[in-house]
Amino acid sequence: MFKVLIVKREMNIIEFNKVSKRYRIQAMRYRTFREDVTNLARRLAGRGAVENDGNYIWALRDVEFAVEAGEVVGIVGPNGAGKSTILKILSRVTYPTKGTVQVGGRFVSMIELGAGFHPELTGRENIYMNGIVMGMKKHEIEKKFDAIVEFSELADFIDTPVKRYSSGMFVRLAFSVMIHVEPEILFIDEILAVGDFHFREKCLKKMNQFRDEGKTMIIVSHLRYIVETLCTRAIFLHKGKILYEDKPTETMDYYYHYVGGEKERGKLVHEIEKPTELEIFDVKLLNKDNEETGIFQSGDHVTLQIHFRTNAAVENPVFRVGILNELGIVHGTSNLHCDKPANFDKDHRGIAEVKYNAPPLLQGHYEIEIIVLRNLYSQLDTAYDIVKGIPLNITSSYSMGGGIISLEHNWEFKNAEENIQQ
Repeated sequence: MFKVLIVKREMNIIEFNKVSKRYRIQAMRYRTFREDVTNLARRLAGRGAVENDGNYIWALRDVEFAVEAGEVVGIVGPNGAGKSTILKILSRVTYPTKGTVQVGGRFVSMIELGAGFHPELTGRENIYMNGIVMGMKKHEIEKKFDAIVEFSELADFIDTPVKRYSSGMFVRLAFSVMIHVEPEILFIDEILAVGDFHFREKCLKKMNQFRDEGKTMIIVSHLRYIVETLCTRAIFLHKGKILYEDKPTETMDYYYHYVGGEKERGKLVHEIEKPTELEIFDVKLLNKDNEETGIFQSGDHVTLQIHFRTNAAVENPVFRVGILNELGIVHGTSNLHCDKPANFDKDHRGIAEVKYNAPPLLQGHYEIEIIVLRNLYSQLDTAYDIVKGIPLNITSSYSMGGGIISLEHNWEFKNAEENIQQ
């Protein structure tokens, strides 16, 4: 049995008490009368329904944590860990299968920005409609209308139907409406990773303001600088369970080491469903000692080995490698820089190898993407193979700095050649 409580307290607080959530993953089938009677009896006895149904998957398993008023808690973890499910339960978009949830105070959920916008209505009309849906009175909206429009930077388009907005304009307006509701608690799901650079910086500045005002926030993000900049505590969620909880930096370090150090990476994620003339069957990351690992220090030697086989004769395939962070590709290369010809007979097994002598990537979690094209001018939909999601985790003993790469540089102080006139 489950229940979601909206609690009025002097101190806002969030409590997740042994919460589990399951989803149906297979097509609906009709249950037998015996199954219905058995599940009804279990529910009446407070034991819950039968759990061994292969049609379900557990997104969360006995997750338990509490957030005090004024805390900013980050939730990190790989895709499918259950992070967004937690926010949806807190926001009452969905409900737990087991356990209880308590939320005290007025909250706003930034899960799917603009989900309630009507495409035929103008920006102005959607501001009023969404404001009312989120609990604002008409006079409150009128009082804040100019501030909402100013933050969104859409004054010239405010009377245009939002169906004509670009995705960036749409997000700016939705975000602006939500932050002006004046919530006590915010649930935020990756919204700081969308939009252009200027808007992301503006959002981050607003989140910092909310934190300084003592608002309570739960932030789901893959971005290390977001978690370390905004959060007072971070939780590492993996396969629906909490594996680690500590200060933001310690939690992110543990997360990257755990993901990069897993011995079983599982099957490679292929985007090509059926084998073609050339297919990748293994990928290895090697350090300077030829040891396989997913964790490297910034500036370490890295060797990427792509193990492939051919099912037919293949001439001059183009192996393309990209290193990506959460915002996109930070480096790309291909075997076009290789001097040796790449012609292979049928049933050939080979290794395409690229060596990075000293990649200056800053500390963080990256992923490697490999695409094998038929030739330089072929399209992705005709590629031999596409593999994504290979983890590359960079650590560093030097934490000061920002950006993506560490450029070689020197600081120096000199005396001014001329005296400064007072």
